[in-house]
Amino acid sequence: MDADDRQKKHDAYARRADPATLVLAFVFLVVWSLRAIWTGMDPGLSRALFVVQGWIWLAFIADIVIRLVWSGNRWRWLWTHPIDLIAVFLPPARPLKILTVFTQGALLGGARRALKTSQAVLVSAVLLMWIGAVSALSFERGAEGANIVTFPDALWWSLVSVTTVGYGDFYPVTTEGRIVAMILMLVGISLIG
Repeated sequence: MDADDRQKKHDAYARRADPATLVLAFVFLVVWSLRAIWTGMDPGLSRALFVVQGWIWLAFIADIVIRLVWSGNRWRWLWTHPIDLIAVFLPPARPLKILTVFTQGALLGGARRALKTSQAVLVSAVLLMWIGAVSALSFERGAEGANIVTFPDALWWSLVSVTTVGYGDFYPVTTEGRIVAMILMLVGISLIG
């Protein structure tokens, strides 16, 4: 099978899979957020949500593998989808997969469903702030000297970081939290630019 045939199969798969991937991304975002924000959650419910999160993550991995296999130019696909690949290999980066699902074909694909650039930037910025807040909270809560310990604090910190204002009233103290901060600032500068 040549590259053109593979690309046709890839495009057909993407048209069918994008809506399902979008739904899974929303569910993943809700489940992941609940587990990070709700501190008094019943342990049984937390385990059940963790299982749901894991199954959705496996679906994301399968989706990436299928897209790679059917891509007409595999090296180009790898080069143009770095966040997908990083998220597969680095568990702390997994929430970024949500952002790629919302901003790739599921929301921006097709002439009938195309969003204007300003709407895409707004959706991306809001998702980035939410993902950054939940990530920071999950890493910072319980850390020694942490000052991002509630979701409102994390959301404020995320907004300040994405917009690159940086008041300094809240800041991460863990290495993982600082990595989230770096990603927020770099992507925030890109979105604003």
